[in-house]
Amino acid sequence: MLTFKTIILWMHLTTVAIWIGGMFFMTLVLLPMLQCSTSSHRDLSSVIDGAVKRFQTISWEAVGIILLTGLFNLINVGLERDFNFSAAYIHIVATKFFLLIIIIAIQSFQSYNLLPGMISRLSSGDKLPARTDSFDKFRKRTMLLSIPKLLLAGLVIYLGLSLEYR
Repeated sequence: MLTFKTIILWMHLTTVAIWIGGMFFMTLVLLPMLQCSTSSHRDLSSVIDGAVKRFQTISWEAVGIILLTGLFNLINVGLERDFNFSAAYIHIVATKFFLLIIIIAIQSFQSYNLLPGMISRLSSGDKLPARTDSFDKFRKRTMLLSIPKLLLAGLVIYLGLSLEYR
């Protein structure tokens, strides 16, 4: 039966899938595109710049929806249990929230510090050999931060699924 609780849970899970799917896309598709050598740096930079800006918008909207629907789900479970949560349940929810804050911090650093630096070097019009060192440094930092971010996101999903059994 379709209830408000079901709709909120669906929104929460769908938004998580979109957000984490976007992180995977950025890590596995977009960032590797920055390695390819092409003579049209400006074309590549405009595509990547557009994708990064669009992802930032979707990402922050997703974070807001995830936080609101997650809070609603927590309140709903609390009402069902008379706010009598087990210590394990509280620990898992607190861990999920802490990991979410770390993921948001990493993503913020990437989105507002590392990616704009790479895009500005791409759009500068320099030939590949002239920009390789500083550009690759930004790209490698972004990739190195993306892997733990995705692992943490997987852990948050696992913890969320384990809440059903607490």
